[in-house]
Amino acid sequence: MDILLVDDDLDVLEGISDGVDFEGLGFEQVYAAQNGERAKELLKTKDIAVMVTDIEMPGGSGLELLKWVRDSQLEVVTLFCTSFAYFDYAQKAVELHSFDYFLKPVAYSVIQERLAAAVQEALRVRSLARFSQNLESIRQEAKKNFWQQLLFHNAFPEGKESSEPGEYTADSIFTIAVFSLADGQEPLSSWKRYAVRNVLEELAQEAGVLQEAILTLRSGVWCGVFTDSCDALAGLFERLGAFAKEHLDAWFNCFYSVGVSLDQAQEEFGRLRACETDDVSSKGLLCLARDYRKRNIPYSLPKLREWETMLAAGRHQEVAQDVCAHLDRQAALGRVNMPYIKSMRIDMMQMIHTVLQQQGIQAHALFSTLEFDGLRECSLYSLDHMKEYLCYILRTAGEYMEFADKSQSVVDKMKEYINAHFSEDINRNSLAGIVFLNPDYLARLFKKETGQSISGYVQDVRIREAKSLLVSPGVQVNEVALRVGYDNFSYFSHVFRGKTGVTPNEYRQMHRPCSQAADM
Repeated sequence: MDILLVDDDLDVLEGISDGVDFEGLGFEQVYAAQNGERAKELLKTKDIAVMVTDIEMPGGSGLELLKWVRDSQLEVVTLFCTSFAYFDYAQKAVELHSFDYFLKPVAYSVIQERLAAAVQEALRVRSLARFSQNLESIRQEAKKNFWQQLLFHNAFPEGKESSEPGEYTADSIFTIAVFSLADGQEPLSSWKRYAVRNVLEELAQEAGVLQEAILTLRSGVWCGVFTDSCDALAGLFERLGAFAKEHLDAWFNCFYSVGVSLDQAQEEFGRLRACETDDVSSKGLLCLARDYRKRNIPYSLPKLREWETMLAAGRHQEVAQDVCAHLDRQAALGRVNMPYIKSMRIDMMQMIHTVLQQQGIQAHALFSTLEFDGLRECSLYSLDHMKEYLCYILRTAGEYMEFADKSQSVVDKMKEYINAHFSEDINRNSLAGIVFLNPDYLARLFKKETGQSISGYVQDVRIREAKSLLVSPGVQVNEVALRVGYDNFSYFSHVFRGKTGVTPNEYRQMHRPCSQAADM
């Protein structure tokens, strides 16, 4: 902790600095100021625990400085050192809760003694402040846990039949909101999530709204519980939406319910989540849950067969553009919601599976990626997420069909894999998982392009590597077999002789360097 000396007389400042053992008192830094304004700058930026200040100074008195400290809620133990024994000064110092008050001149030993007492008071005040902070943190965590249990499980923490935060009663009334932030990107950047949470807290304080708990439902979607104040909260949500649009280049949607009692909380929370889930096209919507109407939108995709024909013909980019345009038209007409895009997701994936199957491509293997899983999981969150998902699966299918149509490219990829993994268990099924093709189709394609079977090619690669290892000194024949993928030496020897006409040992003897043969 640090100490601040405030006096317009430089001699006094230097005298105290030289005459007092600040290090022995436990101070890390000693700061000095000759007026109140400079003192405020230091108090705002430094870890000041104790302040010794004169009273009469140009540009503001020490009493005014202490009042500013109290108004700023700074925990600074303050001692007055003045040349004027005015009762009014002493009385005001007491009102402002100064720790000590003494008159100049004063012996340095006395200042040392009084500062030692001030240090103990500063330690006590800071310990109490830390305790209060911890207590508040525990209280907020208890509230969060209470609402988490109540909203998600309709149960009080630890099975209690009364609210964990003691200030709640059966008559307590709340506003519950489900709000989201989105910018068309997935995932939403962490700094935007942090910004909207921070601004929400600041706006709630300005509006005098008590924020009971903020629960994260998923990335960019939260549930907020507030003390009931409908008008203030509506204004708060409007301001938050304006902030998101102007500063975050994002849109803020909010559904909320007012006048909610504890026994109504879970039901209202379920209604809010249903509203947020159903609405996939709004941007900047602020709506009371009771005013939201879920629509029974008839589902149809009149161009599905046409899109299938276009995809099969390699026109996947045109299909993606047409699909997105269809969704935009539906949204403009108010004819899209979550059930609509969910049905569309099913039909589009079935259509793609059909086209891929016709070309011998295994769709389930092609789409077994983390990227696919992530996009599919988010696809029902909004229209933008669904368009991103559909464009991804159309692009992936189209580009792989182009690749698979070039049989030589597929075979080259298989050869590359075999050359790198020849020591592993390789067969048509494992290779099919690498190139996403039907195993039987893949075997026929490989035979057509290379003139030999997959197993024959794998044997050739293994025997070629075995030859190289056999002519290398220091590698046992048994080890050669294991290195090239054979755990049975007899079978390795049988295959090797079938390919070369000699056993592995005979091959080694035939290709042993002359110098080594002479040594034998």
